[in-house]
Amino acid sequence: MALIKRHGNVLWPVPRPIQMLVVTAKVRPLKDILVGVEVEATRTRSSVAQAHTSEWLGTFGAPGNGTAGADLQRACGIIGHYLQHHQLPGQAAIVRLDGYYGTPGFVNQIQQHQLGYLLRCRDYQLLRHQAIQTRLQETPAQQWSHPECHQVREVFDLGFVEDTWAGYSLPVCLIVMRTPSLSERKHRVGKLMGDFVYELFITSHSPVGLSGCDILSLYDGRGGFEKLLSDEDVEQECDQWCSWQPNGQEFWQVLSQWVWDWRLWAGLADQPQAVRQIIWVPAVTEPLDSDTTATALDEALVLSQVQAPCPSADAADYGPMQVAGAWARSRGKFAGADFTLLDERTLQCPAGNAMCRREVRQSQLGDLLILFGINPRTCQRVSLKSQCLADGSKGSGGRRITVIRRKLSNGPMKAQPVASLDH
Repeated sequence: MALIKRHGNVLWPVPRPIQMLVVTAKVRPLKDILVGVEVEATRTRSSVAQAHTSEWLGTFGAPGNGTAGADLQRACGIIGHYLQHHQLPGQAAIVRLDGYYGTPGFVNQIQQHQLGYLLRCRDYQLLRHQAIQTRLQETPAQQWSHPECHQVREVFDLGFVEDTWAGYSLPVCLIVMRTPSLSERKHRVGKLMGDFVYELFITSHSPVGLSGCDILSLYDGRGGFEKLLSDEDVEQECDQWCSWQPNGQEFWQVLSQWVWDWRLWAGLADQPQAVRQIIWVPAVTEPLDSDTTATALDEALVLSQVQAPCPSADAADYGPMQVAGAWARSRGKFAGADFTLLDERTLQCPAGNAMCRREVRQSQLGDLLILFGINPRTCQRVSLKSQCLADGSKGSGGRRITVIRRKLSNGPMKAQPVASLDH
């Protein structure tokens, strides 16, 4: 398949296609019967597929929630070998990932391999930046219809965004999709803000070449992995236990993908077909004759600078101190709400020991993050350390708690729920 960008400077000639490869994770509980007792085990499988040919390129399994970072690293290596075999550059691939990978750490991994990418972003704090809100109001909305439900949604091409403070090592192209909120239906994906539900997508491709509607059509249409996984479940039972050992189970996965690929190759050899050409979107009749528009779209919007000076913890432009919430309670540990704020420089832990202010930082949103710590030897002596420190922690750094002072805009700010930042 040949996919050519719509602007005048074509990056790849027609014989060189953009091979879009899908990297996806599927979690499914696998059951087995042992001595009359039902035993449940869960493994996470990350699979790599070539979206246009439906070929499987790799599979990696691990117990529990898996090892997403290591799996993505191996997947990028496989994609690189595939491109090298077909004599294609790294940017000739679009690595399509779901929202699980939509954080700076995973994006940086793909960028280090110099591969193109397209993924759903779950870094919704980007929407709180004033610069993003301003560009959102200035950018004209495009109308896009979902290929399955046919619901029309608004799409905004915000261009490249640079946010080194959040952890993005290189600028990313941000696409915002907005849908009116329906009060009778709960939205499982996206961020509810006012009367709209916002969804974020990031890609390495400029809107000059591939518009936001093009990217979304690629993400939910040809690039969608659900249909391929559904076909696999119908034809093969590779997700069921067939071995007592993890290595045996992984061999079963590899064997199933190998049989799948051989079926495709044998079918093509038995019934060869000519390469089909499909018009994805109509061509632009008037090519861009001015570099001004392209430069404006490709110029990165800088949201934060790591070198920005940090205000004093006692600055008057910030709201009251708020201890982080109950993030750790789901793990049976003491959360930030279990620590008492005595004064601006002291916290009291559940064991009654004092924690002192150690460091003051500033988030990319402008809020002050005040870090409190304690002598690690004090933590080791108390009987409650198992309820305070993380499982497997050596306690060499002691417990730390972050207190937030939110940036005030115009006058006092109403207190808001705070996501925990305890360590």
